[in-house]
Amino acid sequence: MTQDPTYTTSSYNVCAQAFTNVNQFFTPSSAGSIYDALQLGVRHSLSHGVIGGLAYTYSRYKDSSESPFYYPNKPFLNGLHDEWANAQDDQRHTLTVNGNYEWKYGLSLSGLFHYGSGNAFPTAVGTTQPTGYAPSYNRTFGAGVTPVPYTAAGTPVGTATCPAAGSTTCVRVYNNTTNNYLDSSGYYITKRDAFYGRNVYRVDTRLQERHKFGERYAGVVAVEAFNLFNHSNYGNYNTTVTSPAYGTPLQTTSAATGVPVEWRPRSLQFLARFEF
Repeated sequence: MTQDPTYTTSSYNVCAQAFTNVNQFFTPSSAGSIYDALQLGVRHSLSHGVIGGLAYTYSRYKDSSESPFYYPNKPFLNGLHDEWANAQDDQRHTLTVNGNYEWKYGLSLSGLFHYGSGNAFPTAVGTTQPTGYAPSYNRTFGAGVTPVPYTAAGTPVGTATCPAAGSTTCVRVYNNTTNNYLDSSGYYITKRDAFYGRNVYRVDTRLQERHKFGERYAGVVAVEAFNLFNHSNYGNYNTTVTSPAYGTPLQTTSAATGVPVEWRPRSLQFLARFEF
């Protein structure tokens, strides 16, 4: 075998020096997920060119890692099985109803209604991670810190509301207090992906006309409306449990750029097509 003169040892060393830091990414042990679902569907053709359908899905999605690059939350030293919780894509209920009406003159009208229950979102504690670790989402309260529930009356945070008066630091939280628990390590933890967003509603419609020219040619013009009633759907929230803005939507339908179609505001689309 002869050596390619282009790749000499000296030239390789010069190239390698350009990489000052090489990161290794891997999926930690004990990572896994389980998805269970029940799907039901009905489709029926009615008289006078009307076709309708209905589809419903009940599902449950749980995992122990947000992604292949997920860093678990300290002080879980025994592996990712301690991170087992609802997944970010967990959406328990989805319902879709669709219909199509074929009229004369090549006109047709179709529509779709979509409902989805709120998705799970990652929760976090808005303080510095106390163990010096850098997880993807810090869910560990500080050493000796006890989360105290917020009340509408504005109960002050202080030793009077702490379990151990005068000896424990308190921090006010705005999530459901059942999602905060004392771990065996001695730290208070807030559950992973414990916040669920608002329900999603969307109605899409299409009005189309198809006109034939002889036996081989046809022209199609149509207008489509997405989120016809401009319902406000949200895809991002404040999920920091120590923030007074906890649960507030951060992304509204008024910003459509880069937003998935499920959360976009009302929009129209026109099309024309020639078939041959």
